[in-house]
Amino acid sequence: MKIKRIIALIVSLMLLVGIFTACTDDGPATTDSGDNTGTTVTPGGPDESDPGAVTPAPGTAPAADLGIQGVDFSNGNIGFLDMYYKPVDAKSGATVELTTFRGASAAKVTPVGSSVPYVVIDAASLLGDKVTEARTIEIGIASDRPDGSFMSVSGEILTFRNWEESRAGSDKGKWSVFIDSMNPNTARLTIDQPLGAGEGNFFVLRKHYDAVQDASVICSVCGSANKNAAVGTDIICDYQDFAVTVNEDGEEVYVTEINANGDEVFVYEGDPCGNVIPNLIPSNLIITAIGFKDADGNYLDVNADAVFTAPENFNDMGTPYIIELGDFSTMNNINNANQSGWLTQGVDGKDSFLSAEDFQGAVMFVMELESPPEGTVQLIWMGDGNSWSWTQEPVIAEGTATETVYEFNLAEVFGNYEAWPESTQFKFYISYFGTDDNESDVEGLGIINAYFIGYA
Repeated sequence: MKIKRIIALIVSLMLLVGIFTACTDDGPATTDSGDNTGTTVTPGGPDESDPGAVTPAPGTAPAADLGIQGVDFSNGNIGFLDMYYKPVDAKSGATVELTTFRGASAAKVTPVGSSVPYVVIDAASLLGDKVTEARTIEIGIASDRPDGSFMSVSGEILTFRNWEESRAGSDKGKWSVFIDSMNPNTARLTIDQPLGAGEGNFFVLRKHYDAVQDASVICSVCGSANKNAAVGTDIICDYQDFAVTVNEDGEEVYVTEINANGDEVFVYEGDPCGNVIPNLIPSNLIITAIGFKDADGNYLDVNADAVFTAPENFNDMGTPYIIELGDFSTMNNINNANQSGWLTQGVDGKDSFLSAEDFQGAVMFVMELESPPEGTVQLIWMGDGNSWSWTQEPVIAEGTATETVYEFNLAEVFGNYEAWPESTQFKFYISYFGTDDNESDVEGLGIINAYFIGYA
């Protein structure tokens, strides 16, 4: 009996040693990282057996292998990509080019100003006859900023069928890159219905506008010009920010001084930088790989040498037309004298000859005035598409107006313009607070005509 107990004790000790060894094994482990399921992660730092091994600096590590099987730009071809400029928020302001991202070939999409990039991915050219078998597109997406910092990016994948954007729910999907440790990440869209055969069947990758204030700032024209306004030149903008004195004749004149360059300049007492404007820098969009899967989840073969050929009117905005707004049909209940505008029929129980289609097609807002406004002009919109969120943006600053006709690109004015075409009910206001008590409200703005411009 005693011998059996000793044998059992020995066996137990052997099992404990085996379990301990398994728990401390330094072999590869896997982690579920969202879209990158099954990514292999090796613990520890660089291989110390290699004297040249170093730990990459942040932002310079090799791009993660997302396991996408398709095109990876290693042959130098990006001809199957193109920019789509027809959406109003695209504004013909983005480019796509071949680049190197963390040691590998990739496509770089560079926005300009507040433009929103729409990148065409020509599935028909890449897949040929197999395009009708595609059910899922996978795209390696990364955020890349000029200063090397990381900022999250997001957007959508859109589906085009026979050259027209599809409105079907499964033909549109969201993507994002939220943390640097998953940069790049995989954007993925699975469609319910197959694409048609032949040209005009493709996907469009859209990136939201994401500019943030850079570490530096730039001075407004008024501030920087005023600070260095030389005697003998016109003073612009903020006259009240210059020092004045009374001369021997009892006249009020500007004070002058000699600057470091020996020039006689006016003495500027305002903010030396004037009105500070944020230096807004949008992130570049990096595409590392593109792949397609069939309904069974198998990758389809692609032609990495494919070239996208768009029809002549592919990026044509169309023929402009005017949407007359007529007299004001609504006003804000609180600032009713300062905020008046238009709404669609039935909103707030009010009658209007304007329909949802009139607003949905609006791209520009035009305002013709009797004289340049002296006060601050802002535009406001809300609708069911943006959950009736009060969206108010300045368009003319006090004391800066010199014109009597103003055209405003609605996508540039409103950061949530993407919700505009989706709305079926609208309110749109002009807000005006003037400098003169007699001309301080919207009536004092002196509107001769106001209208939208759309494109057909």
